Amino acid sequence: MSTSYLQNLQLELVQGDDYLEVDTRALHVYGRAVCWPAAIPAVKFLVFEPQNECAGFAAVQAVAIIDIDGTFVPATPSTPADAKFDIPRVETLKLSPGIRRYMLEVRALMGSGSVITLARGQLTVLSSQL
Repeated sequence: MSTSYLQNLQLELVQGDDYLEVDTRALHVYGRAVCWPAAIPAVKFLVFEPQNECAGFAAVQAVAIIDIDGTFVPATPSTPADAKFDIPRVETLKLSPGIRRYMLEVRALMGSGSVITLARGQLTVLSSQL
């Protein structure tokens, strides 16, 4: 496992649901077993359509379907670092149902202007029963 970012995260969201801290449902990504910088001023949660590398086209930078700013709490001796994101219903409605349909990334925006990846994985979207 990498010492700098979490790999192979698997996340499930229900299309049309809110994931908000006020309801104790915010998305938390904890930095367990990795070394994240302590001074991270900003974090982002990004969701992308997977790129079709077999199509024979030149690689194109993917555009995020979801791009949400979050908050970061550095690790302490008793707790892991925590990147927290509120994901409102309007964002989950942008996603189509499917198993491991999307790629996700959690990125840190450093004070120096650098961007670093904290976590990567796949997102499954479950259809709503509403």
